Amino acid sequence: MKVVITGVTSFVGYTKSYASHDYDLRKGFALNVEPLGAIFSAMAGVQGAVILTGTVAEYADSDQPHLETETCAPAMPYWLSKLMETLYARQLSSHYDVPARVARLFLPFGPLDAPEKLLATVITSLREALPLELTTCLQQRDFLHVDEVVDLYLKLLPDLPRSLFEIYNVCAGESPTLREVILEFAVILGVDAARCEFGAIPMRTGEPSVIRGSNEKARKFLQWTPAPWRETVRRWLAQV
Repeated sequence: MKVVITGVTSFVGYTKSYASHDYDLRKGFALNVEPLGAIFSAMAGVQGAVILTGTVAEYADSDQPHLETETCAPAMPYWLSKLMETLYARQLSSHYDVPARVARLFLPFGPLDAPEKLLATVITSLREALPLELTTCLQQRDFLHVDEVVDLYLKLLPDLPRSLFEIYNVCAGESPTLREVILEFAVILGVDAARCEFGAIPMRTGEPSVIRGSNEKARKFLQWTPAPWRETVRRWLAQV
């Protein structure tokens, strides 16, 4: 195995209409997948490595914790483009003999999160006493603070000489319900939980009931141990 002296990390992706069948798969391929050929070719010339950002949505819906070894069956075109990215990276890694890692992100949160996302919206509503109509919020979700994500990316660097290509789930390995997380927000902020109108609106069609991952591989090979979700929620609320 060559010594890794430089590398590139890719976070770029075409995401317009990412959760819809209206997603433009051709554009997705052009931006998410096709550039990898030039990236791997360049890294081969400088004894480099490539780290890519994948997504939990590459997997099929399941109530069981996702494993890196399971068969993927993404439900939407954007997620298919991300799986294509992963598979193409595997091919290119072998072809150019360039070490590569795919960090398959689950549900990160933290500072600078998009204000329209659910958890950020809930925090704003609770703090500003705004109406807060919610679904039953019994969906289970594997949330992970962005600090834990950054820590895993840093731990990928010394792992690169170990093997040519690996996929790692970047997840907490816990799956509290959305209701549990939101009620924890209310406790931390000292807000009356009765303001959370659970069941006031329906769930989105096709929304999975469980998103949960196994992080055993990352624990074993990267010695990465993410903090418990309640601890990271308190950390986030102290930051926003």
